[in-house]
Amino acid sequence: MSLFNKRAQQDFSEQNDQAWLLAGHRRYERDRSRFFGSPETMRRGGEEALSRGDTAAAVFFFAKGIDIAQTWSHSRPGERSYENDVILFQLYAEGIGTIKAAHPDADVLSDWVSENGRYTANMMVSVAKDWFRAGQSTKTLDEAVNNFLNSTGMPVPNHW
Repeated sequence: MSLFNKRAQQDFSEQNDQAWLLAGHRRYERDRSRFFGSPETMRRGGEEALSRGDTAAAVFFFAKGIDIAQTWSHSRPGERSYENDVILFQLYAEGIGTIKAAHPDADVLSDWVSENGRYTANMMVSVAKDWFRAGQSTKTLDEAVNNFLNSTGMPVPNHW
């Protein structure tokens, strides 16, 4: 069941798309210290933002969770959760698609924040490759990466 339900989409206001996205990033910055620590806690931050109808803030939580998952793949491999990575990937891809559909001028791929789409796409690919090298089937992760790339119109990274 998708967390991006009708309630979660009610945060789409009359402000211009980029201002809306930037406001979401400010809310993420304000709230992230309560959830910082692991991919799972960042996912919970994103899910809490969604429960408030804040899709913009939620995608930044999911992106940071993916970033932490990628870091942990090298420094703390035993503390990772494949299931959580799958959910993070799916929520992030769906969130970006939701934003692009409702706010087409919101530049989710811009470089104004480290958790931007291009950076996160590379982190997603890295995490999927690490799971593959560990012997895990990555079909679901690969589908989420491809959904994200398709929803943004991003080209497939050379190393994918």
